[in-house]
Amino acid sequence: MHESRNNISVILQRRLTSAAGTGKLPRLDIMPEIEACVVDTCGGCPSAGRDFSLCVQINGQLV
Repeated sequence: MHESRNNISVILQRRLTSAAGTGKLPRLDIMPEIEACVVDTCGGCPSAGRDFSLCVQINGQLV
């Protein structure tokens, strides 16, 4: 499952970088935030309580 989320994070990074345009949102700048969001925090989040609050906070930093 962890590997699957890693793949999703790479796809998300490519799409964000592509949508932002040339020279914007370089991979090295955004991958740590994407991985914190998609790989480390999400996946099994109960959508309630302390875990959900942490997930929202980390995902908010990405956005």
